[in-house]
Amino acid sequence: MTTDDWIVYYSPTEQFGEKMPCRKFTAIGRVKPREPYQFQMSSDFIPWRRDIAFIAAKETPIEPLIDSLVFIQNKQRWGFPFRRGCFSISLSDFQLIASNMGIILQ
Repeated sequence: MTTDDWIVYYSPTEQFGEKMPCRKFTAIGRVKPREPYQFQMSSDFIPWRRDIAFIAAKETPIEPLIDSLVFIQNKQRWGFPFRRGCFSISLSDFQLIASNMGIILQ
């Protein structure tokens, strides 16, 4: 990710490390110009982060979008791509997700 890249967050669970499912896109924004830095989320999990300029958006469930999202190749195993963590998606997939979150990109 570099400055001004867009990012959309998918939340598989309601709370990190818990089991209650969420299965929604929950946040969207652009990468700010600050360099990556590490952030301690737990005693043994210290991932790298980028600062994001978030935009007000509505959470949107993934299930109605699965058949239309190109990055999900196997629709029966739609959760598989998210196991990679951060990954690139096509502009058309991003626009579909963003529009369902109430964001219209120019």
